[in-house]
Amino acid sequence: MTFTFRPLDPLKDAALVHRWVTHPQAAFWLARDAKLVDVERACMRIAADERHHALLGLRRGVPVFLMETYDPAVLHESEPGDIGLHLLASPAYNPVPGLLLRAALTHLFADPAVRRVVLAPDAAGPATEHKAPLAFRTREEFYAAAPAPAVSPKTAKTATTTTTPMAA
Repeated sequence: MTFTFRPLDPLKDAALVHRWVTHPQAAFWLARDAKLVDVERACMRIAADERHHALLGLRRGVPVFLMETYDPAVLHESEPGDIGLHLLASPAYNPVPGLLLRAALTHLFADPAVRRVVLAPDAAGPATEHKAPLAFRTREEFYAAAPAPAVSPKTAKTATTTTTPMAA
């Protein structure tokens, strides 16, 4: 399955992200009561922060998930080569479990500087919010779990990632 990625446009994409973060499945994002202007401001803050990036993952040109990356040293202990990751799926998209995570990890590990991805678990999951342990996925663990996918060269604006289903 092929996904493309493009940077989030704070003004153009804010309404879409607003629909996603205010949906009940997005409780982890703590934005259920956010107004559109709140989401626009948050998107603009991310765009202005050189240590925080937001990309939309697209399937056949349609946005199906939001991928935020950040410098994990801001929030957690980290090592050189670490990158933090948050994912938000469109409420309308129901992929194979783990598919979006695999697409995001494939995209991130295409950058040779990325050695490990720091994943903050969903607060609505079995552990309670802010007490959930962090998860780490190294490049070696990721590629050992499934055959290496084909990845096209990344460009500054978009990248295409081919993925195969994998449980997260």
